[in-house]
Amino acid sequence: MDDFQVCKKFCNEIVDVALGKQPVKTPSSYLALYNEIVKNGFSIFQSLVSDEVNIDTCNLEYLGEIYKPNFSTSDWKKIQLFEWHFQTYYKIKAGSSYENILKKKEEFLNLCKSSKTNAQIIHGMVGKTIERNRLRKCSTEALNGIQLQVGGINHLPEKIEVDTMNCITTYLPENTANVLCVDCTSKCNHDHGVHILVNLEKNIEIPILNDACVIIRAVLKRKHFVNTPEIIFLTNYAFRSFKESIPPRFTIRDQLKMGALSDNIYHISKSHDVEMMEPEEFIEPNLCSTCFKDFRYLNDPLDIDHFNVTNEWLMHVPLPFEAHLKTLNQAYCGIIQDIYTDELIVNYHNISTVFSLTSHAGISHSQRTGDRRLRKNADPELCYYRTFMKRYPIVYREVNQEMDNEHKISIRECHLALLMDNLVHLTMTVDPRPGQCRTNQLCTLPLTVKGIPKNAYVTSNWHLDNCDGSSFCSCMHQTQLKKADVNKVFLELTAEEQTTNNIFKENMSWGFKVFWSGLYKHANGKLLYVTKCFRV
Repeated sequence: MDDFQVCKKFCNEIVDVALGKQPVKTPSSYLALYNEIVKNGFSIFQSLVSDEVNIDTCNLEYLGEIYKPNFSTSDWKKIQLFEWHFQTYYKIKAGSSYENILKKKEEFLNLCKSSKTNAQIIHGMVGKTIERNRLRKCSTEALNGIQLQVGGINHLPEKIEVDTMNCITTYLPENTANVLCVDCTSKCNHDHGVHILVNLEKNIEIPILNDACVIIRAVLKRKHFVNTPEIIFLTNYAFRSFKESIPPRFTIRDQLKMGALSDNIYHISKSHDVEMMEPEEFIEPNLCSTCFKDFRYLNDPLDIDHFNVTNEWLMHVPLPFEAHLKTLNQAYCGIIQDIYTDELIVNYHNISTVFSLTSHAGISHSQRTGDRRLRKNADPELCYYRTFMKRYPIVYREVNQEMDNEHKISIRECHLALLMDNLVHLTMTVDPRPGQCRTNQLCTLPLTVKGIPKNAYVTSNWHLDNCDGSSFCSCMHQTQLKKADVNKVFLELTAEEQTTNNIFKENMSWGFKVFWSGLYKHANGKLLYVTKCFRV
């Protein structure tokens, strides 16, 4: 059998030479193996070996101590580290020959070198994955951020503001502080488009501003396919600083509508151009191709509200990396959980401790980042947009439909009703102070706004029989209530309501209507009257 193996090896070497294959050089001794370890390395973390890494040579059974003078202290540390891992993960049979041990070490070194090469390749793949997920998150922020809908197409106001700012700074250098963009409202009596608000640092001649408005309208129509019916220039007014927050677009628009900024208006440029240019292509059926062209993953955003762990693991984690990551997570998860549990069970009351541990483990951001994120999500502009302007899917039946369907609609496209209710919350104190009650009542007045879509089928029942059913008929006439009207409608009782109220009081007073009426009239702190009534 040994002769057969020798002949086989000899024939294989002849075939390799005939085919031009280079023979694989293998170390022939411990010294050659150690030189290979120091020269080529066996780990991407090999440079971390220092004097702090203490390896007891007495436990290294297969270490060739006689070769230590041939290497420096740092190189010998690397050799010791290799020998420690080899002895830990390879079980050598007792009585194994020198050649057999050397062969096992060569196999382990080749495994480490191949793992190092694969790790470098996977590192590049992980970098690409991180960059792709960052772009997916940017796409999510764009889709969930403030958008202006004009003609059924959604636009990003910051993109329009940048294009407008570029036009103005080119035509009017060093004269513009800020530019804001808002959409039209139901009060606008022109075709819907966008309104541009420009804050001037100093007054400029009106003809120059009109020429700049012509350029702005041409650029926005060519790039975003929107009309600009109104451009307002403001002076002596500074927009709220929004370097780290959302620009106050809707706040300033509402102030202009209410006349609060009438003294700051320097010039208004109006246009009656209603000609619309149809875009040649869309990134999505309702997204502006210019505003969203930089977002590559609109169809696959990284959204926390629709996060699927299984899908992310299978589709967005590099395939060669999955096996290693799963094994390491399972192996180290238990001890990491024990460490963090022991820490939190003592300092659970301190939120900074929780954030410190979770952020260190990569589970969450730092507390400071969380505070900035909370302030950003609580910004009045973003809350205004999400509450009043953003469209949400609702299932209802339109006037011209025969069954319920899903429609996207915002609350400003609805008939609104303001609901008020008195709620009493019961609070409890675990350890009250002396003389303090254990329970307490907290009165609240919650306000609820509900809406019915203006084109809902139920609104057709609001019209009279001889009505044409349009939204501009006399049945849908809007009346602006004044203070006297509010008191009359909401606070004062009608004759029928007053009669019902009297009957109710009589029933609740067990027939003593006169007594309770007198008590009701004189109950403003006049306890003497109440006492006399009871004496009688």
